[in-house]
Amino acid sequence: MPPKFKNDANTDANVLKTELAYLAGIIDGEGCITLWPVERKDRPKGRHLCRVTFTNKDNGILNECRNILNKLNVYFTQTLRKNCGCTTVEINRALEAKFLLEKLLPYLKSYKLQRAQDFIKYIDNSQYDKLGRKCNRRKRRA
Repeated sequence: MPPKFKNDANTDANVLKTELAYLAGIIDGEGCITLWPVERKDRPKGRHLCRVTFTNKDNGILNECRNILNKLNVYFTQTLRKNCGCTTVEINRALEAKFLLEKLLPYLKSYKLQRAQDFIKYIDNSQYDKLGRKCNRRKRRA
């Protein structure tokens, strides 16, 4: 079976299990896996925002996490919080976050394991239209 995404085949070779475990530990300890509904007047059903974030002051930790995310080819944004000197790294694209969480699932140990499983299940179910057909609206950036 061919890889789903462009760089899927090379991802496991480029990223060590210890690096995945390290990133999972950061997300387990200091991260946030969120999925919340957003209501809009122009959409009767609304939608959900999906996000994986973590915040830290230590540049060494942040650099290592950014390197791992780059090796995984996961798109992320970062924001410097001037009032506290922290940097927040966010994965805001649902399929990018799903891809990352699938890689980290064996290494998550806290309640975030269940949250990650629910997140993945929601994204999988949201890719179908009203008639149960696979919908191509969401595509992971390659």
